[in-house]
Amino acid sequence: MKKILMIGGILVFFFAFCNIAFAKEDTLSSGWTGHGLYLLGDENISLNKVDINILVNDDRTSLVFAEYELENKQNKMVNAYLGVPEHEVNLQEFESRVTRKIQNDILSYRYGNYKVSGQEINKRIKRSDANYKGWRTWYAPFEPGEKRTVKISYKVENKEISNGRYLISFQLEHINTWKGNPKNIHVKVFFDNQEVKPYNFGNTFSIKPDSIQDNFTLNWNLDSLQKDQSIDFDYYYIDQEINNFLKSATSSKLKSIARAYESKEYSQVIEQGKKYIEDSKGENFQKEVYFLMADAYLQLGQPEESLILYELIEGEPIFYKGFQQKVQEFITYNKIKCYLQKEDYKTMYRLILKIQEDKTYNFIFKDWAKKETKEIPIETIKQVEKENREPNVVEKLYLRISNGKHNNIMMIILGVFLFLMSVFYIRYKRKKEKNTLFKK
Repeated sequence: MKKILMIGGILVFFFAFCNIAFAKEDTLSSGWTGHGLYLLGDENISLNKVDINILVNDDRTSLVFAEYELENKQNKMVNAYLGVPEHEVNLQEFESRVTRKIQNDILSYRYGNYKVSGQEINKRIKRSDANYKGWRTWYAPFEPGEKRTVKISYKVENKEISNGRYLISFQLEHINTWKGNPKNIHVKVFFDNQEVKPYNFGNTFSIKPDSIQDNFTLNWNLDSLQKDQSIDFDYYYIDQEINNFLKSATSSKLKSIARAYESKEYSQVIEQGKKYIEDSKGENFQKEVYFLMADAYLQLGQPEESLILYELIEGEPIFYKGFQQKVQEFITYNKIKCYLQKEDYKTMYRLILKIQEDKTYNFIFKDWAKKETKEIPIETIKQVEKENREPNVVEKLYLRISNGKHNNIMMIILGVFLFLMSVFYIRYKRKKEKNTLFKK
């Protein structure tokens, strides 16, 4: 009995280990949260304007550049104590600068900052119940009535919160702790990756952007803020995640295909992919290889081959659990590009309309797809919309009859109609003959 229990325990441990080693499971993390500038005291300094810029890099890091226009409302000089929370993340390359206007020049001075425990700072903040672990702090002098712009910048590592999913977040509640009521609050998020696509974004946005510019730059223009409000959205490093997944496989052939794909050697991807499919004989990762080959064909200007491969794998489980929707969005994005290359505008427009109705696609993807309609001839759009128009009652009946429906009913109606016509005709003829007879 003991031997059986021991063997069972070993098997349980073995399978548990296998699951850890070979299955990519969700990881628990709060992601990272960027923080802005606080006044660590009760001086009469007002916040007039805020500009926050966040650059999301393709190496899973983000850079924060923020500017705060401050004004000393007192009739005396104030040495303001300023700070930025350093909470649960390391603020790398942190820098603080304060501008000063001297005659017609605006000079920017770099201020040294110190790491201070949260216990010393949290209680200093007015109108907030902040409880941060640490702070970066410094002093900056303000002349009576003087306006100065405080500039901060730092770098943080983005943290994965589930399979391939990262939280990009910036806390805005610090703005409400200042005196004054700034109406000019601008937040802009850029993406360093030149190949950022609509499928990189998730469905979760705490505050929807006011506009989306080129390269998917997101803009927020805010007049007021509610308590504990923040800019939060999900971001997926799809291309890197796909490459890392395949390069982590034990097969040297798969690693070689992944390296060729990462290097954009698309001819090699197709050549090696064909060889892998031919030699694999039903082994794993065939669908993943087809996925890379389909993208490679599109990049080489062969959309027909790309669409054939997508037909083989679309809707199939591919890569790992929790990543399926993003893979589907990747395929949909490429299919639109394929139809555009083929000049199959009708199919392209129908797919775009389908995306608009599908709740699984985020509004950024839908916005991109809608903008792609500018590539479609207006005649094609009108034709598809005419074909999609809901027919009226008469048109519906005609369509149903032309499709062979209601044949029996129509034969009965036609028979009754002909019978009635015959009766009326006979009656009409007899009446006419009778009238003719009386005339004679």
